[in-house]
Parts: sequence; structure tokens; C-alpha cells
Amino acid sequence: MLNDTQNKLHERKLKLQEIKYQRSVKEKDIDSLQQRTNSLLKNLGLSKERIEIEIQKLVAEKKRISDQIKEIQNELNKLPKHVLSKAKVICTTLTKTFSAQEFPDTPFDVLVVDEASMAPMPYLYWALGRCRKSAVIVGDFLQLPPICVSESNIAKKWLGQNIYQHLHIDTPSKAKRDKRVCLLDTQYRMNPAISSISNEMFYEGLLKDDTITHTLNMCDGLSEFPLTIIDTTSASPWCSRLRSGSRFNIYHALLAVTAAKKILENKHYEVGIITPYTAQTKLIRKIAEDMKIDRIHVATVHRFQGGEIDIVIFDTVESPGVKIAPMLGEVDKKSDTACLLNVAITRAKVQNFFNCQFAIFIRKQKWIT
Repeated sequence: MLNDTQNKLHERKLKLQEIKYQRSVKEKDIDSLQQRTNSLLKNLGLSKERIEIEIQKLVAEKKRISDQIKEIQNELNKLPKHVLSKAKVICTTLTKTFSAQEFPDTPFDVLVVDEASMAPMPYLYWALGRCRKSAVIVGDFLQLPPICVSESNIAKKWLGQNIYQHLHIDTPSKAKRDKRVCLLDTQYRMNPAISSISNEMFYEGLLKDDTITHTLNMCDGLSEFPLTIIDTTSASPWCSRLRSGSRFNIYHALLAVTAAKKILENKHYEVGIITPYTAQTKLIRKIAEDMKIDRIHVATVHRFQGGEIDIVIFDTVESPGVKIAPMLGEVDKKSDTACLLNVAITRAKVQNFFNCQFAIFIRKQKWIT
């Protein structure tokens, strides 16, 4: 045991000697480096003290410049707000009126809200609260209301309903009788054969067509009719659903993109593919990308509301595989289904294609007839 202790002690002495040796080597290296540094500074006419003074000056200059940059940035941040405060007309979203720092604090005289059917009531109330004299609410009560994912009644009431629903203005006849409403009854967007569908189904025959709409005609190589039903019943396509609840239909997606590709052989046309489900839009975009088609616009019906395009392919997605969704399964003429279909039909200028299982679709939409 004594021998083991002596051996360990000897090993530690050797390690200590090695450490001392390495230390002396490093000290010599440091001395050599210091001598070279002093020699270099001498040749340059500099001293360590002078360098430290210069460093302090540079640090102070850096701080001064940083303070100036902050001051300039603060002035730049104020500039948009100043410019907007002097502007006669400001065009923005409802969200920006309360979320944008540059939005002016001074209330405005007149408020004009477009696409009001999609405006959540809290957003609209906020904007109205910033208005001093008058407000004009522009929109279509037969288009889609705000999206509300909550199932609570209070959320559905205040986040899922628009101002028209709160005012009980939900039919053209009610709007016509309401003294607060100025009913715009002439459309300038679409072929009269398309508008006649919505006119009969939703607008109680009150919608008129401007003469310019009679020039909106084209032949896309697929159909000569303004509204064409692509019936997928015989193909027995399968509809699937993600965990999120969003639905997709591979056969419908392939059919929609293939139809768009055929139409786009004529370079004068623009094509939009719209669908109720986000999952289907992603699938359609991927297929279009793989087929190297970049001239189609793909979106959900909600996102395409307010937009317009030459030709629309509306993919309902629904088919056997899952129970038909409430979005397209409701039969109440005042439901969101009617609004969704109205938006889908009225986005096209000259031609509509409905990609659906016709028997299922018509059976569920009993109010159409």
C-alpha cells in the first residue's frame, strides 16, 4: 500500500514538472509576442495608451451614431402617421384601423366599408367608432359571412354574423323595403346567362344586366354553355377527410386541373379553380405544379369572394367516403350554403364549370328547384 502511494506521488510530481515547463514556455511566448508588439507600435509611432484612448473615442463615436440612427428611425416611424393624418382618403383593411401603429389617431369624417358581408362585427364597430359624420356599408347580404371556428353561441353571434344578419336584411325584398338600403340592382361582371342563375335562385328576379355584359362570350373548347355540370358519378370518386376536418378528393382535383389545362390552351383566358376546402386547394396546386401549369388561380370560395375571373371551375369535392358536409348539405335557403353557392357562381365573367356528383348535389340542395 505504501508503494502505491509513493508511485502516485511520483506521478503527480512528474505532472507538476510538466505543467511548470509548459507554463515557462507560454510565458516566453507571451514575452516574445509583447516585445514584437512593442516594436511594431514603436515603428508606427504609437503607444498602448494612445491605442486605448483611440478605442474609447471609437466607442463613443459608435454610441453617437447609434443614437442618431435611433432618432432618425423614430422620425421615419412617425412619417407614415403624419402623412396619413394629412390625407383626404385612406384605403386600408378593417384590421389595420386598430393594429397599424401608423394609422392616424384623428377620427375620420366618412367611413366607407366594402365587402361588408365578410366583416366581423367587432372590427366594424371599431371602425364606426372612429367615424364622426356618416358611414356607407357596401356589400352583398347574399354572400359569405365572417368565418367563426368557435361553437359557442356568443362567438357565433358576434364573430360569425355580419351586419346584414344583425339588421335582418337577408333577402332582396327586405332590402328593397328598408329605407336605410340603397339597392344596386345592375351587374356589370358576367354573362347574362350566368347572372340569370343567381338572379332566379337568390335575388328574386331583381338583378338587371348592363348592356356591356352581352359581349362577354367565348368558346373554351370544352363547352359552349355558360354553366356546365361535370358529373363525376360514373367514376365513383372517393372523398377523404383530414384530421383537421378539411376534405379532399383526388379524382376531382385531377379533373379540375385537366379541364383548366385544356382551357388554357387558348392564351386569352384566365381560369380560377375554387373549392370549399383548404386541403383540396393544396392538392390542386400541387397537381398543377407537377403538370407545370402556372396560369390558374386556386383558392377557397371564401378567399375568392370579391374576386372575378374569365372562367371558374367550382369543385364541390363531395362524394362517397364521408358524410356530405353541412357546408354543402344544408337545405335552408338562408343558410351559408346558399351564400357559398352564390359566391361560387358569380365569380366567373363568361363561364362556370361545376365539378360534382350531380345526383347527390341536387338531392341535397332541394331549394335549388
